[in-house]
Amino acid sequence: MTYVVHTGDTLVQILQAQGMPTPLIYSKYLNIFLELNPGIQNGNMLRAGQEVILPVMKQARTAQTPGETALPEPASPGNAQKQSVARPAISGSVQTRPVIAPAPAPVEPPIATQAEVPNAVTDTASNRDNATSPANATQAETKEKRTPRSGLPFIKTVLEQMRFRFVPGDESMFPLPNSGWLHVKMGETPLVETPWGEKVLFCSVPKNAEWIANANKLGMRICSISPHWSLQEILDKLASSFPSHFRLWGAGRELVISRGGISLTLQSPQMSITEHGGKKYIHLIWARQTPDEAALPQGLPEVLEPALVKIIELDHYNELSRLPARPRDSIYVPVATHMDLIRAINPGNPEELFGQTLPDNLSSLLQLLRSKNLLHPNMIQASWSGGSQSRIAVQVPAWTISGSASRIALLDKRFADAYLVSVLAHEGYTCFILPD
Repeated sequence: MTYVVHTGDTLVQILQAQGMPTPLIYSKYLNIFLELNPGIQNGNMLRAGQEVILPVMKQARTAQTPGETALPEPASPGNAQKQSVARPAISGSVQTRPVIAPAPAPVEPPIATQAEVPNAVTDTASNRDNATSPANATQAETKEKRTPRSGLPFIKTVLEQMRFRFVPGDESMFPLPNSGWLHVKMGETPLVETPWGEKVLFCSVPKNAEWIANANKLGMRICSISPHWSLQEILDKLASSFPSHFRLWGAGRELVISRGGISLTLQSPQMSITEHGGKKYIHLIWARQTPDEAALPQGLPEVLEPALVKIIELDHYNELSRLPARPRDSIYVPVATHMDLIRAINPGNPEELFGQTLPDNLSSLLQLLRSKNLLHPNMIQASWSGGSQSRIAVQVPAWTISGSASRIALLDKRFADAYLVSVLAHEGYTCFILPD
């Protein structure tokens, strides 16, 4: 239903006035509100006189006068004065006025899914108080079934991570070169600025030839898509519309790149390569399938960043999921000394390995290990697999020491990156940096 914001209104108060239990407001309905109002980026910044679309809970509807909409009984007289129905969103519809419905018998409000956004709701203040009690709030949270994020809000989340910019607003008018205007409804036909500077309109609603011709006059590329807002379809349309700037890497194929001596192997069902400003940027979508699937380690995005690789990590609800990286200066990067290595090797029989006296410097220790064939040049690897056909592997040249209980790696000084050392340690390596 539509609603006109009054002075002093807050989004939570408005939703509470519709009879929604407070736990459901915070767990579900704030997100649904933002999906229904794509032009509003922050629900805490509503302005008086603004027309918004409210989600309402599905309830048994009471008898109504034809052409009128039943609204919930307000929780207080103050709320009753503020609540109203604004001009209908569909042109030509008859304006409705609020009618206070008779209070039904107390019932527990059902849990609405994202698809259930009906036109009216009836509830009583007693039901709302009962629903927000600790016992019923816990019961409501238990019964609630959270569904994965989808549709246009999910598309915006992913494309914005790829440096696409959605032009804000509900509707916009663009002047045409000669005369007239191009009217664009952003909710159904979002206007997007690409990272390489072009504009594209995603049309999930058919447009007439004149409208398309006018959009082309303004340099806007039309991408017709189905109303389901499938991410794969959007990516395919971008690849076919802008082949010189955007392409997809085939699912099931590994992409191997090398930057600064570090080799990266990337694989994902949805991976793109965007080219602009003379550089190629790789975006890899890493979607976890279950709540138990482990997240990628902290520091890995920072390791891939110099190679212009960005991971778009999603949890099983299709929400962005990434722990903040530890500050670089908080990660200890040890420089190898002979005593540190001896303690790390920790042989079962020190006299058999080192003799009667321990090496007194790093050079003599490394020479001893090499003479006993325990020091080898290698490519150490840390890899992660997830979901279907998703894999990331980082390979780094290093010296490794065999015959030790731990996996010891000696890295050249050019690999003395705190995040790289942290990621390798997460995979079980004890890393030391070789001094000059």
